[in-house]
Amino acid sequence: MNFIIKQKTVKEIIKNLGALMTAKVTKDILNGVLFELSPKGLTITASDGDETIKQRTDELDVNDTGTCVIPRDFLRTITKLTGEMEFSLDGYQLTVSKGKTKLQTVVLPADEYPDMQAENPMYQLKYTGKQWSDIVTATAYAASTSDTRPVLQGVHIDVSAAGQKFVCTDSHRMGEICFTDGEITEELAITLPGKMLQATLNSFDLSKDVMVVGFRNYVALFNSNIIHTIRAIEGNYPDTARLIPESYSTEIVVARQDLLDNMRLLNSMLNTDSSIVTFEIANNSLGINTKAETKNGETYVECEEIIGKGLKISLNAVFFIEAVLSFKSDYVRIKFTGPLRPFVMVGESEDDSHLALMLPVRTY
Repeated sequence: MNFIIKQKTVKEIIKNLGALMTAKVTKDILNGVLFELSPKGLTITASDGDETIKQRTDELDVNDTGTCVIPRDFLRTITKLTGEMEFSLDGYQLTVSKGKTKLQTVVLPADEYPDMQAENPMYQLKYTGKQWSDIVTATAYAASTSDTRPVLQGVHIDVSAAGQKFVCTDSHRMGEICFTDGEITEELAITLPGKMLQATLNSFDLSKDVMVVGFRNYVALFNSNIIHTIRAIEGNYPDTARLIPESYSTEIVVARQDLLDNMRLLNSMLNTDSSIVTFEIANNSLGINTKAETKNGETYVECEEIIGKGLKISLNAVFFIEAVLSFKSDYVRIKFTGPLRPFVMVGESEDDSHLALMLPVRTY
């Protein structure tokens, strides 16, 4: 194996591999990255056993084809070289040269590198890059970080004759987005890790389509020259439809950025992931205040519209900020049913077709 490649291309490859470059693995060979060089280009594969990213590049000069598994730490080291570098494999010793500089490492045989079992796909779904970004942004932020219920760490995909629904909840908050367009050829229900879906927003070219190809227990996401394979999370996903209130007693419309700025101000003062703020709706404005042992703060956000009666409700500031960030609208509508009942947030523009739901915090 012998080829010449630019440092810029190697850095882009490593960037697209994301967290897999540092992931903990149970097999030693997964501490390496699979290189497969053909006359048409280079295919790179990284995996931790549950997640696999495969990408292809033709931005190199191929002198001699071949395959090997290169240690991840060695790849990170060679990015410190500049300009073009030459990869040359002799047996199980790889040499990377740049001018008078030579770096060498022992590599492993490619045939030992595991791969997802080849099988016939069960379904295919296609989205524009914008749709895919909207799906992940509207849902994955609400994934659980606890191992108590692994299924809540994922985004649940439910495809039926009624349409496509993507939902994510950690039992304290929820993000949901639905699509009714497109032809449904196969009904399915599958849960994919939220963190892994968020990683695709950094590696995918969102100016191009994303194809979701489903297999028995994993999904392959195709985008441009990248294939991101994710193992599904097992377990029954909870029925989230019953969480959404059927009617509301109070609704307000506020400027998204104004709300976000004021929430960030109060939260940064407390500097804690569990900071609690209290909303008080009265006199055409939303009062926001927080109190701690040595600190307290209060601010007001003007409401563009208020429907219904006044209300006082407490909530998790961090969760609320993350929910607001999932919207793109200039204005958001927040709908309440009472101080101890779930409340819902939706965007006021057509570009925001999702909803965010949160449970209030009981204070004494």
